[in-house]
Amino acid sequence: MDQQMEEMKFKKKERHKRITEIVQNYSLKKQEEIVKILKKDYKIEIAQSTVSRDIEELQITRDSQNFYVLGSKVRRNKEASNLSKTLRQANAERVEGELSTYLVKGKPEFLPIIASQIESLFAINNISISTFIGQNGSLLLLFPKENLKSVDKVLDQIFTHISE
Repeated sequence: MDQQMEEMKFKKKERHKRITEIVQNYSLKKQEEIVKILKKDYKIEIAQSTVSRDIEELQITRDSQNFYVLGSKVRRNKEASNLSKTLRQANAERVEGELSTYLVKGKPEFLPIIASQIESLFAINNISISTFIGQNGSLLLLFPKENLKSVDKVLDQIFTHISE
């Protein structure tokens, strides 16, 4: 009995996955069209009433032209899955702990160079600093709060030197 339940759960999960793909890849207005594609492309034979229940469970809705579209929860899960996959491929990791920020204003055309030089300068002392360049002549520096005194000291020296 447990094996039967597991098979049913697997089939339902697989069916939901395929229905999601179909709705995402086709412009469909009728559940019968989904039934036909499931049978033809995935060899899944089910009744239209089952598709109806699946559509409700998946929160699939209709757009202004009456085409089926993925509900926000399904879209969000799909986007989260894609992001998760990309993060794994990039060996990305979350930085834990409190962060400090500095905002530097300047001529926009110089900010990429300044950002690169700041990152290089602090990398010498193994201080991880991230830079974000805005369109309006702003450069945001983001770094671990534990390095605040070191970063503050170096930036004070640099900006003091500029004003002399």
